[in-house]
Amino acid sequence: MSNIKAVQPEQITVLLPDMFQTFLKQAPLVNPHYEAVKVESEEALGR
Repeated sequence: MSNIKAVQPEQITVLLPDMFQTFLKQAPLVNPHYEAVKVESEEALGR
C-alpha cells in the first residue's frame, strides 16, 4: 500500500466585479470633434 493520502482540493471563492454595470454607469465621453468629422465623413461617403 502507498503512504500517499488523498488530498481534497481547496475551494477558493473569487468575487469579480460586475464590469458591465460599472462601465455603463457613466455617460460615455464624446470626442469634441465628433460632429465636424461626422459631417465630413458623411459627405465623403456620399460622393
